[in-house]
Amino acid sequence: MVDSVDIVRLDGTGAPVLSGAAGGTAPGLMIRYRHGFGGLKRLFYFRQDLANGSMRAGSPLLNFVARQGAPPVLLKSASYLMHDGRFSVIKNFILRNSAGIVQDPSGVPWRDLAASGLDLRLYGDYQGTLGIFSQQPDLRAAYQSGRWPAQPVDFGFGYLFRPSNTSIIVARRR
Repeated sequence: MVDSVDIVRLDGTGAPVLSGAAGGTAPGLMIRYRHGFGGLKRLFYFRQDLANGSMRAGSPLLNFVARQGAPPVLLKSASYLMHDGRFSVIKNFILRNSAGIVQDPSGVPWRDLAASGLDLRLYGDYQGTLGIFSQQPDLRAAYQSGRWPAQPVDFGFGYLFRPSNTSIIVARRR
């Protein structure tokens, strides 16, 4: 049950500050809620440009996420942004700081996951992607190699949302 929704912004250190109006650095929402008989929990939503120019080291949003410890990350239908060098800051931050990543192929490129030292698991079947996005022949090779035996999935996830062509990558710290 939702208790409250407040407009917040992040100060320079990444601490959320209640804000009477939208604006400021990384404007967002803080949703306070309860699940069952559990205690009050908070969910934050921030609107943020994730391109390198907005995500320099020490930016309020990166500081906020760093304060959360090593959070798990879900990347779904991420427009292949982290395949472009203009989004390397957020990609590298995720690779260095997350406890784990669950994603479709549109998140962190396979080549970067494979080089990261994370424990990798494949699910479904990678058959390429929509024609407007770049393909990942190295991911296709990973599925075919048998080194990471893919487990089947019976649901859709990501741009190619049919179970028969869904690809899910799970990366975890060792």
